[in-house]
Amino acid sequence: MMLLVVITVFITFVLVLKLFFGRRLKDELVVTIFGTSAALCLAEIVLVFSGFGATYLEKRGNGRPVDVNYQKEQPWTWDTNGQHRLKTSVFDYPRSTNRFGLSDYEWEDSTSSYRILVLGDSFTEGDGAPYDSSWVSLIRSLFKHDSIPVKIMNAGVCGSDPYEQLNLYNKVLAPLKPNLIIVATSTPDYTWDGMQKGGIERFNRHGHNISLLEASYAYSRVARLFLSVFFGYDEILVSRRDTEVLESKSKFLAQDIVTRFSNAVAVPVLFVMFPYESETSSGKYAYSIDDVISNACRQYENTVFFSTMACYTEQITKLKLRSEDLWWIPEDGHHKPQGYAMMAECIYKKIKGNVQQEVSKYKAKRIKH
Repeated sequence: MMLLVVITVFITFVLVLKLFFGRRLKDELVVTIFGTSAALCLAEIVLVFSGFGATYLEKRGNGRPVDVNYQKEQPWTWDTNGQHRLKTSVFDYPRSTNRFGLSDYEWEDSTSSYRILVLGDSFTEGDGAPYDSSWVSLIRSLFKHDSIPVKIMNAGVCGSDPYEQLNLYNKVLAPLKPNLIIVATSTPDYTWDGMQKGGIERFNRHGHNISLLEASYAYSRVARLFLSVFFGYDEILVSRRDTEVLESKSKFLAQDIVTRFSNAVAVPVLFVMFPYESETSSGKYAYSIDDVISNACRQYENTVFFSTMACYTEQITKLKLRSEDLWWIPEDGHHKPQGYAMMAECIYKKIKGNVQQEVSKYKAKRIKH
């Protein structure tokens, strides 16, 4: 798109020159300019339609690396009471949304039960698995099996990140009055999403400032090819030379979001961090983002941190599982149903005891009143 705009302006400029200085302007120069423009346009068209250089977001239909939707104050959800498909070349699962535009059952307004609101991205919505195989659906079944009466609301949305999830809670979901909020998070929330969308500033009128090179990469496949080869830019708009910048900003965003949740939410907030396949293999999170979030949570009374890394490693070793059993690799990095089952078991072990106690207190309090 950007390339076409530049070419249009360039051609217009040439036409003006030709109109007013036609005799002075050599025909060879005009031919060269038009020929180059046509070649660039053709190259752009070929690259777009061939899918060459498409980012993961574009392959999933979620926009370019820089998208105007990232700057909107409107909460990040699907269409209300609608249908959509979580689809790639290796899986295809349907979803139906409730009145909030979230892929879950229709939540009632009653607060007669202890209520857990789960915020998260595609891993929480359950991308890569049927609806009843998302980790949230599986935990719901585990609580039911153990006769612990809780209402669990899955507010996970593919493509969202913690800042959008906080925005969704503040503007839409706060009236549901949850007793516990779980924020499921991972390293790409701060590296991938953070570098593309920015932090809280994305919701003001100015949005996330990007450079001309970043905009060129986002909107032109020809420019993307050039910037990738010669400058090392990738689809999160970061050059391979900017690893220090990426690490610094990611850590800032990870700490900042804990602070903002703590200030905005009165009930307990559990930050659950889960690793990607490559992090599970190495045994550590990129840039030690887990340490940043853990330390930030210790600063506030209503925030708690839990990492599933050790539990993942234990389950994989115990059951002699392969990465291919748990993740859709190499085609996609999301969990398969068995991966979500592992995720659910790990998180359930962490929260079961505390939730069971809180449910008992909640029931006693309601009986008293």
